[in-house]
Amino acid sequence: MNGALTKLLSELRGREVVALLNRGNRGDGLIHMGGRRLLAEVGLEHREVYETGDLQNLGGDVLLVYGAGAMSRGTNTLPKLLKKLGRRFAEVIILPSSFDLSESRVRSFAETWDRHYTVFCREMVSFVALKEQKVTPKALLLGHDLAFHADLSEWAARPHQGAAGLFRQDNEATYSSLPPDLDEYRDASYGSDREPEGLLDFVAKFDEIHTDRCHGAISAAMMGRRVVFYRNNYFKNRAIYDHSLASMTNVRFVEKMPFSFRQFLRSLYWVRMRPVEMKARRVVQGRAATSSA
Repeated sequence: MNGALTKLLSELRGREVVALLNRGNRGDGLIHMGGRRLLAEVGLEHREVYETGDLQNLGGDVLLVYGAGAMSRGTNTLPKLLKKLGRRFAEVIILPSSFDLSESRVRSFAETWDRHYTVFCREMVSFVALKEQKVTPKALLLGHDLAFHADLSEWAARPHQGAAGLFRQDNEATYSSLPPDLDEYRDASYGSDREPEGLLDFVAKFDEIHTDRCHGAISAAMMGRRVVFYRNNYFKNRAIYDHSLASMTNVRFVEKMPFSFRQFLRSLYWVRMRPVEMKARRVVQGRAATSSA
């Protein structure tokens, strides 16, 4: 898997390499796990920096970018950052990612690619769309999500029983009815990219996972669990299923479920109200800490 990427990374040995990690959820953390393992396997020394870190003086030879799903209508902070940061490196390699060209920030960023960009797509929809857009990087290549390189043997071996639902409640949700009669429902992908184990611990407990979380599906499939994979609100889930999961007999895809007003309200809370609630909570906690000092 990812033969072209593995070959390219092997050729970078001996150069100064910086890996830029996107901010995200536990699923992004699984991508980072897989990426680190792949880089170790090819013997590529590098240093890591986070998208949210101090990048003011960052520059150098080669920049590896964990793009993943951070170039979509829901999450698109990387394009603006890379327009500036990319110019400070001799070579920029975007690791397997999805590119939602319906988002103007993503589309305008892709139009800036030149000979010092090498771009890997993790599914065919992005690959075809970028070809049709006539982008001009040094190379536009097809790969697979880096999560497939993670070693999940520890979690695969754990005892497991029952069925669980792992469904998102953010701006990628489709507001569809959840499948009934599952043993547990939890969005175990919700959380920091620095704690992918929280996702893996949850998935490992069950025989069957129902999910619209891409890395809920990938991790469960890699553990040998039965997976029922549902669409999100743009092409990503279906495209990754078709490209990387469709050949696995333990995975099937569900294109559409009935609309659920309850799911709509729940997602509305998480997208609109929850951030306000958390901001207010931080302000109150800050004032309490100041008054007690």
